[in-house]
Amino acid sequence: MEKISSTNSTYFKLFALGFAVILLAIIVIQIILQQSINHTVDPALINKSGRQRMISQRVSKLCLYLEHGISPTAIPNFNPVDSLRKYSNLLQSVHTELINKNKETIKNKEIETLLDTCSPLVQIISSGSKELITLSNSSKNDLIILTIAEAEMKFLPTMEKVTKAFELESIKELDDVKSLERKLSIALGVIIIALFLILYFPILKKIEDQNELLIAINQRVEQARSELLEERILLRTIIDNVPINIYVKDKESRKTLANKSEWMYVGAQCEDEVLGKSDHDVYPWASAEISFSEDQEVLNGSKIIGKETFSFKKDGTETWFLTSKVPLQKSSGEIFGLVGVSMDITDRKLISLELQKSLEEARELYDHAPCGYHSISSDGTIQRMNQTELNWLGYTHEEVVGKMNVNQILTEKSRKERILTIEQLLLSGSMEDIDAEFLRKDGSIMNVILNTHAEFNAEGKMIGNRSTVFDSTERKKLETELKEANERLIQLNEEKNSFMAMATHDLKNPLNSISGLINLIRHDKSISRENQKLIGMINSTTMRMRDLISRLLDYSKIEQGKTQVNNRPVNLAELIQARLTAFEPEAIKKEIELKFQSEGVSSIHSDPDVLAQIFDNLISNAIKFSKSNTLVVINVFKVGKHVIIEVIDQGQGIPPDEVPKLFLPFTRLSVKPTAHESSSGLGLSIVKQLVQFLGGAIRVESTVGKGSTFRVALKHE
Repeated sequence: MEKISSTNSTYFKLFALGFAVILLAIIVIQIILQQSINHTVDPALINKSGRQRMISQRVSKLCLYLEHGISPTAIPNFNPVDSLRKYSNLLQSVHTELINKNKETIKNKEIETLLDTCSPLVQIISSGSKELITLSNSSKNDLIILTIAEAEMKFLPTMEKVTKAFELESIKELDDVKSLERKLSIALGVIIIALFLILYFPILKKIEDQNELLIAINQRVEQARSELLEERILLRTIIDNVPINIYVKDKESRKTLANKSEWMYVGAQCEDEVLGKSDHDVYPWASAEISFSEDQEVLNGSKIIGKETFSFKKDGTETWFLTSKVPLQKSSGEIFGLVGVSMDITDRKLISLELQKSLEEARELYDHAPCGYHSISSDGTIQRMNQTELNWLGYTHEEVVGKMNVNQILTEKSRKERILTIEQLLLSGSMEDIDAEFLRKDGSIMNVILNTHAEFNAEGKMIGNRSTVFDSTERKKLETELKEANERLIQLNEEKNSFMAMATHDLKNPLNSISGLINLIRHDKSISRENQKLIGMINSTTMRMRDLISRLLDYSKIEQGKTQVNNRPVNLAELIQARLTAFEPEAIKKEIELKFQSEGVSSIHSDPDVLAQIFDNLISNAIKFSKSNTLVVINVFKVGKHVIIEVIDQGQGIPPDEVPKLFLPFTRLSVKPTAHESSSGLGLSIVKQLVQFLGGAIRVESTVGKGSTFRVALKHE
């Protein structure tokens, strides 16, 4: 025990000795440092050198105040003369102090040179300001102020250099002090380390081990605290920035937490405005009651997940929410509050309601459309069928959809045809106008037309088809009636053609005989002039009858398809000229000029007889419907691989509403021949069909009061 006591006493003495040595070393270091600091540049000198620039600027400003009689209103009892005298003296005294301090303590040659440079400038500014005071309102004032300004312009940058020189000198001396401080600190550190190694290391080693353990524990605690803080910040950031309302309530349904969406929803400016308040404080009564009832349910241990609730804001705005609420429980199981999440689904709800309405309307249209609709799976099971089709077949929705196969509503004939339809659907994907026969529930047959579209999966396999169904019962009936009527019309047309051919042939022979007899009688000189005139009228009537019969024969041949085309080389110019010569007597009688123009078209491969018949009709009509002293022109020219023949007259023209009727047989238009010539109404109909027989086309351009142009286009080979 004595040894232990002696050892403890020795350690205590050593500890006291070490502590005394360290303390003594610290005191010595502080004394040395303080002495060194005392010999550094006084910060007041730096401040004073900086103030010199400000004092010179005030002297200049006061000179201007004095010269112009300005007195700042913000300074009561301001006297520029006293202030100027004060700052002029201050400028000189501070400058003298700077020079003396530099010589006594700092002894910086650069600063000394700069201050010597400023001395005459200070003298100029100071003496000038004093002179300005004594020479009030003198003519020299402007010159004095200018001299002061020039001196100040040199003084300011020079003093700025003095200030920087003081600062550099101060920094240099402080660096020396810091260097000394570092050296002394190192020495102190060496002493402390030596003492530590000699005296304290054995004792503190155990303490160090314990400290390391405590440090490790503290680091873990701090790390856990930092991670927890980061997680709280992250969680709060997420909570405040999610577009849903999140809140926590205590057992009295008062809010203890509200995220940004929640407090903004109720119109608050920050979270503090809603904390401690219940829903009755921030919501309309009806909405608050619903929320309170839900809270009580949750606080009693229930959960509310994904419940749609309807609410009102205080401004009356209707809102839909998707709400979830769960209780908050301690480890003991005691419920101390709840957490709620409400997502505004108003837009989605309105869209859903609108979509539901649209779907109902679509379903209504689907079920009551004037046509049927059905969808069939790949095995033929009917998956959907609208009410229209169900009504046609006499079934209910429950009897058909998902239960019946499409073959059950098809006749035997349509079931066989469906096999071919499926094959075609696999190739084309859709089919239209499919004739089929449906078998109604009562056994009767219904004729329908289907438009079918196949459905394929991602692998290209047909998984079913959709069809639109049209009731073709009436159509089938009409088609049958139309077919029977068409057959009857064909029979009547054949009978008409046969009768027309027979009648025209039987009439043609007597008319030829009459024409022959008339020619014999006309050469009998014993017949009086009056009778000759009557014979001429008979001959004219006979010729008109022959012309009409010829046209009827031509029309009958065309109707029966007996017109034959014998194409061969034809000199088109000669043919047209010959036809114009044939009609020249008629043209001369009406004083109409006939003119022919051809642009490099000599021959054409066609039927000359058919061409002559076409030109005769067109030239004859042009003369008939033209007035006296007009011109009928025939133009022939080539366009690409076609020859164009134009017959142009200066007649009455054709009204636009009558042009579509122009080429119809037996059509009488409002335009009449100008000299009361006869017209059968067949000419242009015959012309159009003859032109088409030749592989050509004809069209007309007409202007009432100006005339018409008939344009025939024929292939030129």
